[in-house]
Amino acid sequence: MIGKGYLSLIDGAANGTIREVLDVLATDPDVDPTRLGIVGFSTNGFAALLATAANPRLRVAVAIAACGDFHRFLHESTLAMSGEPLDLAPDYDEWLLDRELIRLAHSYSGRHTI
Repeated sequence: MIGKGYLSLIDGAANGTIREVLDVLATDPDVDPTRLGIVGFSTNGFAALLATAANPRLRVAVAIAACGDFHRFLHESTLAMSGEPLDLAPDYDEWLLDRELIRLAHSYSGRHTI
């Protein structure tokens, strides 16, 4: 399943590692929890976007060379199908749909993404 390993790692970082870092930051009295943001480039940009959608503690995300439409990414990227038809297994397709940021825009309400 093209891209599943890659996107699973991103999902794990966004919903595991980054969440854990935010938990630790929340215990530091020198950190203002209302002013937390995240920056990511490429793979880390994907993770930054997913983490921001999943966690309202992140108020701002800057994602460089990342994409919130996983289907389009897999279809067009030279790392995947290079524009060739994208034929996904139904369970993988559903997994992608549940995580695609383009479908999670409501999660960003009141926050800023650049």
